[in-house]
Amino acid sequence: MKKIRIIFYLLIAMCLSVTTYAEAEMGGYAHIEGINQIGLADAENQLKGEKATFVDVNFQEMRESIGYINGAVFVIDKNWLQTLPKDKNTTLIFYGLNRLSYEPGEAASQAVQAGYKNSYVMIDGVEGWITSGRPVVKERIQNWHTAQNLVEFTDGIHKDIVFGEVPACRNCHGTYNKEIDRSSIKLDNAADKMQINRNCVKCHDDLGSAFEGSVHDVNYKALLDGTLLYYNTPEPGKKAQPLCVDCHKTHTGTLKGVESPKKVSSESCMQCHKGKGSLYEASFHGKMNVLNTVGQTPTIASCADCHGGHNIFKSDDFRSALSLSNRIETCGKCHEGSTKSFVTYIAHADHKDRENHPVLYWVNIGMLTLVITVFIFFGIHTILWAVRLFLVKRANPEAWKIAMAAVKNDKKGLKRFSLLHRIQHLGLAISFMGLSLSGMPQKFYDAPWAHAVADFIGGPINSTVIHHWFALLLGLLFATHVIDVVTNLWTKRDAIRDKETGRLSGKLFIKAVFGPDSLIPNAQDFRDIKANFKWFLGKGPRPVFDRWAYWEKFDYLAEIWGTFVFGITGLILLFPVQSAAILPGSAVNVAIIFHTYEGLLAMAFIFSIHFFNSHFRLDKFPMDMVIFLGNVPVEEAHHERAKWVERLKVEGRLNDMVEDEKSGLRTFIAKFIGFTLMALGLVLLVLILAALILMI
Repeated sequence: MKKIRIIFYLLIAMCLSVTTYAEAEMGGYAHIEGINQIGLADAENQLKGEKATFVDVNFQEMRESIGYINGAVFVIDKNWLQTLPKDKNTTLIFYGLNRLSYEPGEAASQAVQAGYKNSYVMIDGVEGWITSGRPVVKERIQNWHTAQNLVEFTDGIHKDIVFGEVPACRNCHGTYNKEIDRSSIKLDNAADKMQINRNCVKCHDDLGSAFEGSVHDVNYKALLDGTLLYYNTPEPGKKAQPLCVDCHKTHTGTLKGVESPKKVSSESCMQCHKGKGSLYEASFHGKMNVLNTVGQTPTIASCADCHGGHNIFKSDDFRSALSLSNRIETCGKCHEGSTKSFVTYIAHADHKDRENHPVLYWVNIGMLTLVITVFIFFGIHTILWAVRLFLVKRANPEAWKIAMAAVKNDKKGLKRFSLLHRIQHLGLAISFMGLSLSGMPQKFYDAPWAHAVADFIGGPINSTVIHHWFALLLGLLFATHVIDVVTNLWTKRDAIRDKETGRLSGKLFIKAVFGPDSLIPNAQDFRDIKANFKWFLGKGPRPVFDRWAYWEKFDYLAEIWGTFVFGITGLILLFPVQSAAILPGSAVNVAIIFHTYEGLLAMAFIFSIHFFNSHFRLDKFPMDMVIFLGNVPVEEAHHERAKWVERLKVEGRLNDMVEDEKSGLRTFIAKFIGFTLMALGLVLLVLILAALILMI
């Protein structure tokens, strides 16, 4: 037992000695026995609640150069106690410059003796208050704008240092003062960039070798030894080289240093490199940084990741990270397995630059022409159709009402879509909504709503993951459709056999491919388009259609084309290094253009033209449920698809395809799903239109 006590006492002695040594090494802090201490957070709470009075014991010159806490009482002369509140129960919080200041404790002791028992010392002082991001007031601010609230001057970098020497304001903004043997801030040069730069290199001198000779070098050695006193005036027509503070934003304002370092560094570069910066933001790397959530750093390349931080050289310089000899290694840091072909990808591609990027220019023109052509034709088509239906309804309101009631009350339905087709359409709608929601923030990355939408789905990186999963769903649906088509062709192969020879007939196959049950356009579709436009203009009767109308065939082919384009370009973008094994790296740039325009075309068309054709026109509003329930009312089929009904009669299949309409839970669920998808689509359409309007 005695040995245990001895060991216990030895451990206590060791702990005390270590603590004493640590305090000696760290310099300790000024403290007077009997005076309570208060931390910054508690002091701030007292300030916000107006429960305490702060007492500033610093010299007037110090308050002018550093600032003071709003509402503080100043210890100016020996009669300062008379400036305190009359109520002796008032909480007083004394503060000085920093932890080494004894003056706050001495002043608090005098206050206690005068009867102010609730006196505390904020040991971190005004320097701790400022470097932690809390606001102060400055009576005289020359060359530092005219602000009185210094929250925008929060040290967003150094304040997060936990272990090590944390610089105070004077370490960066001050000059050496012989009288006090330390740096002090002078108002006439506190904001001078050259002065701050010299103070930067006193601590960060190890970066000199990397910075020296770079494109941003401003004679580093002369700056370090102090012989470079003034910022060199650039030659006419050239920009001045940046200094440390031009790129490294120490004072990050209300963000207080939590913003992504990658985002901050890229924004710093774009202050000078606006042209390249806008092209960077339009790239995948740039969009991810623009959409980055505050407080997170995505694993996406910023300017410095590719070009270097301090060791930036022109790309034709062998020392550059992007020189031909180093580019594979640089890209390989993120894109493992980078090859000579892959690094031919154009990072800052400008598809509007016909001279330097002719392939990208003409691909862009081609896709833009496709988008404009589609919307001109179907835009006119939609407007004329909407106007014509409105005029018909207004001219014959009673007949319109009777016809709509007949369709609504029809209890017989003609089977138009199988269960498989309805499931495929539902899956297609869900995948399309997911792809649109996750892809729109990237397409319209600079729209006011883009950041909020990206955050809603988990941030820019998560949005790409979600995009890939919905793309996989789309691919699986496409595969099931191909299997369904092939299966139908095989099971119905006897229909294309020559009755005399029993062999498969090419002529019968062509006839089936372009027949009325096929979704491939034929000559009749062009006649229907002409007839429909004549009806739109009041020049002829309303045409009737077979099983598929021409706008439905267009939707189908557009979906097949879109899925094919999305699939090919999406795989190139998802596996760029592997794609470069068989394609040049610039194929990624081409894939981006195809993928982007096809996405815009699909979203805008589906949410506007397709919604009108299927749901919003007056004779379908508010929703045509046939794609969800499978059956079209017989009355409606007779009115709109008389050719199909007549053909089924001739073929003897009509009665077999007519079913009793079922209502109840299935109909309710179908309507709920349908209206939910439609509402989401309309919201996305509004966001698209808002973004396009702002781009004009």
